[in-house]
Amino acid sequence: MTVGAQNLCPSCIELARRRNSPRWVARRLNLDSVALATALVPMLGVWTTLVGGPVAIYLGIRALRQEPGPVPRGRWRAILALVLGVLQVVAWILLLVTVFGTVLFRGGRLG
Repeated sequence: MTVGAQNLCPSCIELARRRNSPRWVARRLNLDSVALATALVPMLGVWTTLVGGPVAIYLGIRALRQEPGPVPRGRWRAILALVLGVLQVVAWILLLVTVFGTVLFRGGRLG
């Protein structure tokens, strides 16, 4: 079996699975896809981005640090999830600063 740049026999793969090597786990959660979905789905509603943005950032970072699996995957999903998560957080910060800034400082004066 060819995996990436390596040629491995089935017995070598089975031995690695029995040793619980993270590269050869039979079922693997691809955090990059989860992070991207977490960044995209909350954008359907405004209030859901308040939680979805930070969670997408967290999962995107975890996806970038995740051990590579037997099938090579691009990092674009994790990077896109990070970018979208940061944009959501920045949008909330700007909204809160704008709303509370005008309430607290009317015409440059407090109150």
